Amino acid sequence: QRRVQGGGGGVGMSCEETEGKGGPEWAEDGQVSMCMHCLKGFTVINRRHHCRCCGRLFCDGCSRWRCKIPRLGYTTSPVRVCAFCCKDSEELGLTELTGTVKIV
Repeated sequence: QRRVQGGGGGVGMSCEETEGKGGPEWAEDGQVSMCMHCLKGFTVINRRHHCRCCGRLFCDGCSRWRCKIPRLGYTTSPVRVCAFCCKDSEELGLTELTGTVKIV
């Protein structure tokens, strides 16, 4: 689990807003009870996942995309990103984006 504290970008900032700030500060698991996109509550079955780009918490359905994020050190294997970061992937410089749903 990657967590940047102190000079990090801050929870709730977009991936683009964390540029040059050491990466996102991850939302605390215990502080978020529902997906930050679709608002479905987290349960034993509907698990929470951190977007590696912005640090916010999402359900699997809202964070099903994978990409490399070279500026955050994710250069070898694609990592989980949310619908918001996926949508902005070209502007954010994310590479090798994969997933089962295309956002238009």
